[in-house]
Amino acid sequence: TRELYAGDQVVVYYPGASKIMTAQGNNGKLNAADAALSEDGTLETKGTDAVVLTVGLDENGNYSFKTADDKYLTIDLVQKESNGKTKTYANLVFNDTLTDNGLWTEQAVDDTNSGKFYLKNSFAKVGSSQQALEYYSGFSAYGFKEDPIYAFNFYALAEGEKTVQLEYED
Repeated sequence: TRELYAGDQVVVYYPGASKIMTAQGNNGKLNAADAALSEDGTLETKGTDAVVLTVGLDENGNYSFKTADDKYLTIDLVQKESNGKTKTYANLVFNDTLTDNGLWTEQAVDDTNSGKFYLKNSFAKVGSSQQALEYYSGFSAYGFKEDPIYAFNFYALAEGEKTVQLEYED
């Protein structure tokens, strides 16, 4: 078992609905595609539009996730006015440049959920609420809480089509 390393190529899988992250999205979310685990514990990604992310690691232990076309998984904080009040919304996007809001930390869900992790943004906050990757009818960002909609698996590429789950130690 090990943690993510710089250079790993992974897909993000939400086990609660058997979905993987794609590079397409709208309305502040990234689309999900159906994916199922095989009996041998691998995840078939062929024909699913799964986005493959290359893991980066900075000197402070923050992760970044880059697509094949050099875009970074990022939380874009957008302010909108509604009923005379300004509200901040967190959008999950792929950005052309790496910013602080494209840096992430991972945390094991707990000892009983082998391989499930929370992916929290290192800097993006709405008010005092730390933003994190969540699944809500697509992959999105929202204020973190310990809840199954924030628990994800990262599957490492194997032979270009099937992927094998990475396991981590705390």
